[in-house]
Amino acid sequence: MRIAICDDQEAIRNRLFQSIKSYFINNEITNPTITLFSDAISLLDSIKQKNFYDIIFLDIDMPQLSGMDCAKEIRRLSSDNIIVFVTNYSEYMPNAFTVEAFDFIVKDRLCQKLPEVLDRCLLKYQKLHGNILFVSKKRQINLIPREIIYVSSYLRSVTFHLVSGEEIELTYQIKECDAKLAPFDFCRCHHSILVNLSYVSEIQDKTLILKVPMQKKRIELPIGGKYYDSFIETFMFYKTRKGVL
Repeated sequence: MRIAICDDQEAIRNRLFQSIKSYFINNEITNPTITLFSDAISLLDSIKQKNFYDIIFLDIDMPQLSGMDCAKEIRRLSSDNIIVFVTNYSEYMPNAFTVEAFDFIVKDRLCQKLPEVLDRCLLKYQKLHGNILFVSKKRQINLIPREIIYVSSYLRSVTFHLVSGEEIELTYQIKECDAKLAPFDFCRCHHSILVNLSYVSEIQDKTLILKVPMQKKRIELPIGGKYYDSFIETFMFYKTRKGVL
């Protein structure tokens, strides 16, 4: 696990560093790699150089580039970082969730709230990175849900379309894929298509537009008439839960 701490106050950076390190030691969890940044621009530069941080503790009120603007840019590049805002000002809280922030800590309550926030961050991390085993008579594969863009089916087989561009075919039923992947924000949009909602950028009439961060590819998928109403309802609930609507 990789964690980034970005705050222009050295004292806060060091306190967070020590507190996070102590949390992992006390809970007998393998220590993460923790990287410190004194400004948001340096953090963004690191991310653009393909350095991925699973959890980002981000101050909001910083010179040159605010933490909020930094988070917007991070979200443009990836939807998988767990962002926790750390700030002196609780009035920023409503805006924090417009960039899908996972949590919000006011600095004067840092020591009290941090363990609870880290507990929830680890549960979220396990959900993002836990593998799911798909087994057929001839083959079995382990896949990370967030790396699956969508699943398509034809006859008695399904194809997993991955962020890497790889396509993996397996003798399997799409309804079984649906049962395994629904808890990870996948939804049927068609009798033969199961889509990862985190990659749905927009809906045009009865067509889904999918965009994959850090890739130029644009994917279009149909919404079947039978699935239209239930898909729209599920997608709107997903967007509301993520704080986008």
